[in-house]
Amino acid sequence: MSRVPDIWHTVPTRFKMTRTVAAFLTTVCTLMTNGVSAQPASTVSAQAYPNKPIRMIVPQAVGSPGDYWGRLIAAKFPEVMGQNLIVDNRPGANGFLGAEAAARAPADGYTLFLANAITHVYNPWLYRKLPYRDLEDFAPVTLVSGGPLMLAVNPKVPARTLAELVALAKAKPGELNYAIGGARGYALVVMEQFKRASGINVVGVPYKALGADLPDVIGGQVAIAFNFWAVLESLSKGGRLRVLAVAAPSRLQAAPDIPTFAEAGAPGVELLAWSGLFVPAGTPRDVVSRLHKGFAQIIQAPAFRAEQIRLGSLFGGSSPEEFGAFWSADRARTGKVLADAGITPE
Repeated sequence: MSRVPDIWHTVPTRFKMTRTVAAFLTTVCTLMTNGVSAQPASTVSAQAYPNKPIRMIVPQAVGSPGDYWGRLIAAKFPEVMGQNLIVDNRPGANGFLGAEAAARAPADGYTLFLANAITHVYNPWLYRKLPYRDLEDFAPVTLVSGGPLMLAVNPKVPARTLAELVALAKAKPGELNYAIGGARGYALVVMEQFKRASGINVVGVPYKALGADLPDVIGGQVAIAFNFWAVLESLSKGGRLRVLAVAAPSRLQAAPDIPTFAEAGAPGVELLAWSGLFVPAGTPRDVVSRLHKGFAQIIQAPAFRAEQIRLGSLFGGSSPEEFGAFWSADRARTGKVLADAGITPE
């Protein structure tokens, strides 16, 4: 492999991120794609596939962002693939339960895994022992969706811009706090980026899940929180929270008035929380190709894309190779952020 493909060439310019990892990712990409290419000759042919319903394991609860996109896809799946797509929610243990079930499933194309950055980027860096091997047990099919985190503050915080928040934090080092929604997850990583870019000192307050912190942020017990536009839009328009910046390379079409961190004076702060389709390693290449073609048709349909724009998400439908390279880059980039912050596996 001569270079790592850039998934952002496949999405509109407003969603593109700069490449953050160099070509040493080739080894990781090779491990990922090997899971697709090493297949026994007796496996299912795409000509007969699928001939029964397919199960899609979602490692999140009903109503979560991943579950939402999964069910939108499942509703259109019979029209495109001729079979039902059954959503199998396996929440809990930071995605361990769903990932383990998917990793142990037969590599026949009838069990899919709607993974996310927690299961396939964060967990491998944050936990010494996992009940699954993200690189060896799975093969990528396509990116489904994803959204950048946004920084919001309680309206009582005397900062109306990111620059004012930085000045306030520097004037009161160690006094401002922020919510870490989800054990050692997205908010921790994006705040570490922000701290390095701005030189501020703030204190993290852990919560069980992203969003579980919102009552305390709205109530004023916590000053700063991170979440997605789909969650923050109504709170922002209702005056209950003030959104200051988006951790993306360009502004969201759904929120054009919210500047990026770079525009607001904190370059290099970018974090995309994504959902993507995987299959167990060893799934026949022609079956993976058939799945990609079907999912891409659903994900790239105008109605689906309109919903992604509305919720501040980016477009999916990338090829298995593009998605594998994107996953590889995100995994390595996150590992570097955590290592630079001195955060080690538990």
